[in-house]
Amino acid sequence: MSTLAIRVLEARTMGAATDAPLPYPRIGDAVSIGTTRGAGRKGYAFEGVVVSRRRSALNTSIVVRREHAGFCVDLALRLHSHDVRARSARSTSCAAPMACVCRP
Repeated sequence: MSTLAIRVLEARTMGAATDAPLPYPRIGDAVSIGTTRGAGRKGYAFEGVVVSRRRSALNTSIVVRREHAGFCVDLALRLHSHDVRARSARSTSCAAPMACVCRP
């Protein structure tokens, strides 16, 4: 089965429109993810750089890293989770794949 067919099948399973396949961010891509967490379903946006990706069909997960107040903050989440409301990926063409440098 081709990759596009798998994406369409996954999108249909998760209730997304079949004409717009879900974007799969690669390592080094800058992403913006809108999520909802907690009992109150409070939403927040998280922008950063993808530092790792684990692929396993509907259990695909990524780790997004950003720098906040001098520290690196990592967020690990599943791409097909119902908590992820919106995401967009933009490719970075810089020499260094990571945007922040973690301090001890």
